[in-house]
Amino acid sequence: MLRIATLVTATLIFSHSAYAQEVIKVSRAEYAADVSNSADCTDKLGQLCDGKSRCVVKATNSLCGDPKDGIVKTLTVEFSCGKTGKQVSARENSNATLNCQ
Repeated sequence: MLRIATLVTATLIFSHSAYAQEVIKVSRAEYAADVSNSADCTDKLGQLCDGKSRCVVKATNSLCGDPKDGIVKTLTVEFSCGKTGKQVSARENSNATLNCQ
């Protein structure tokens, strides 16, 4: 007697919106002492953080220059996680954590 075995496979399909991890997209980043003394860090932060779900950046003069010597600066980053806009700030020598998790 000949037996034929049938292999049954199942395919799981996950909804992209329910299971996909959102990632960072930097839209604006500025390292500033005040309104008239600032450095645009958008490209630099984009290179460091875009496409990641979490990114930690230390706000220092080495990040994108020193816009005003002797004055404490603040790094402000505007970014999105999918359709959700977010903003984070960090004072000089502190960490800014961009998080889509």
